Amino acid sequence: MMSFDPELARYKDQQMQEFYEQLTDRSRSLPGIRSVALTEVIPTAPTQHQQDIVPEGNLLPKDRANLSVFADIVDGGFFNTMAVPILRGRGFNESDSANAPKVAVVNDVLARHYWPNQNAVGKRLRLNDDKSREIEIVEIASASTYLRLGEGPTEYLYLPLVQNTHSRMTLVVQSFGDAASLVPELLQTVRGLDANLPVYDVRTVSDFYQEGAVSQPNMINEVVGARGLIGLLLALVGLYGLTSYAVARRTREIGIRMAVGANRASVVRMIFRQGWSLVLTGLAIGLLVSFAAEKSVNALFSATERDPLAYLIVAPALLAVAMLAAWVPTRRAARGNPTTTLRYE
Repeated sequence: MMSFDPELARYKDQQMQEFYEQLTDRSRSLPGIRSVALTEVIPTAPTQHQQDIVPEGNLLPKDRANLSVFADIVDGGFFNTMAVPILRGRGFNESDSANAPKVAVVNDVLARHYWPNQNAVGKRLRLNDDKSREIEIVEIASASTYLRLGEGPTEYLYLPLVQNTHSRMTLVVQSFGDAASLVPELLQTVRGLDANLPVYDVRTVSDFYQEGAVSQPNMINEVVGARGLIGLLLALVGLYGLTSYAVARRTREIGIRMAVGANRASVVRMIFRQGWSLVLTGLAIGLLVSFAAEKSVNALFSATERDPLAYLIVAPALLAVAMLAAWVPTRRAARGNPTTTLRYE
C-alpha cells in the first residue's frame, strides 16, 4: 500500500482523475501483480470518513435532516483486491462514469437496517440531504471489519472514485509473491507519471495491520493488565494489614474470653466468623462493581464476552489473604497465656 495526495502538487480535479486512472492501469500491468485498487481509507485505520445520507422510504426523526454512516471512496477493483464478497448486484464498472447516473454500494448491515425484508439493490438514497445528489444502490457487499477488531455490526457505504473526486487516496496492490518486493517498481511507475508527487505510507498491508490492529491493542491490554495487577497487589497488602491490625486490637478481648472459660477453637471460630462476614460483604460489593466496570471496558473494544478467569483468580486470592491475616494474630493470642494476653497493649 502507498498513499498519495495530488493536491499537494496543485492538481485539479480532472488531473487527479487522470493520474489515478493511469496509476492503476500501469500498476496492473507490472509483473507479479494480481490486482490493484484505490481506496480513501484502509480498514482499521484511525482516520475514518463519515457521510450524511437520507435513505429512500425512511422517515427520519423530526430533529434530524440526515443520518451519518461510515463511508469510503473506492475504485472498481476494490472489492476484488480487498476480498469483500458481493452478496447481491454488481460492483462499480466502466459504465459508472462521471456523467452517468450516480451509484453506490452498501453493506448488508445498512441494507437490512433501512430496507428490512427487501432487496436494497435499486433503492436510492441522497447524500447530505441534497436532492440533486440522489444515488442508486447497485450492490450489497458483505459486512467486514472497518474500524477495529471485534467491532459490532457497522453500517457502511462505498462511493465510486470516478463520481466522487477525492485527492488523498491509497493504492493497494495484491501480489502473487512477496509484496515488499514490488515497492521499487511501483515507485518507479509513480515517478514516470510525476517525479515531484509525494508518496507516503509505503508499507505492506500486513505491516499496517500488525502495527495498528494488533500491536496497539496489545500494548493497551498490557498497560491495563499491569495496572490491574498492581491494584490487586495493593488490595492484598492493604487487606492483610487492615485485617491483622483489627484482630490484633482484640487481643485483650481474646484473653478475657479465655480467662472466663472459652476454649481456643471457639475463639478462633468467633474471630473468623466476624471477619469473614465483613470480607464477604466487601467482596460481593466489589464483584458487582467489577461486572459494571467490565461491561464499560468491553464497550470500548466492542467485546461481549466476560473474563471468568479474572474473577476465579481475584476472589479466592482476596479470601485467602483475609483468612491468613485473621488467622495469624488470632492463633498467636489463643495459644498464649491468658494472664499475659490480658496485659497486652
